[in-house]
Amino acid sequence: MIILTQPISKSELSELAKTYFGDMVKGVADVDKGLVSLDAELHSDLEAMLLDQGMISHPSLHADGRWAAMSFAQQMGNIGSEVSRACKWKEKHRPEMMEKAFYRGLELLDLTIALSHGSRLRELLRAREVMCDFFAGDNVYQSTTRQMKQYYDIFAFMK
Repeated sequence: MIILTQPISKSELSELAKTYFGDMVKGVADVDKGLVSLDAELHSDLEAMLLDQGMISHPSLHADGRWAAMSFAQQMGNIGSEVSRACKWKEKHRPEMMEKAFYRGLELLDLTIALSHGSRLRELLRAREVMCDFFAGDNVYQSTTRQMKQYYDIFAFMK
């Protein structure tokens, strides 16, 4: 996987294509910062690389802007992506990377909490408590990586 900050030639791009698919290269771009990451099997790996290196974040999402326009399932799916990244880094014993993904997930969860009320708010506040306990606390709820991922994965199948 590579991060581009300037254009590359067609021949360089063709060489990258040989790695995974032969005739195509997957990429993720941050248009605002002029960054592109290329050359991975999954788009999510490329996005994770930019996020984990602090090259992109979620500053353009606000409770009254783009985030509010998303469905609850989309919001939770995005939170789940960060939780999955944090779990991956926790399993690989990379606390600095886990912490970055955890804080990004927490930021997104807080945006969703700001838009919520009633029983949904109670559930989200409990999810926040469990998330903080698992990644930054003593894990008094004895949560597992599998449970953390399962909770958010269900939202990937909702509309």
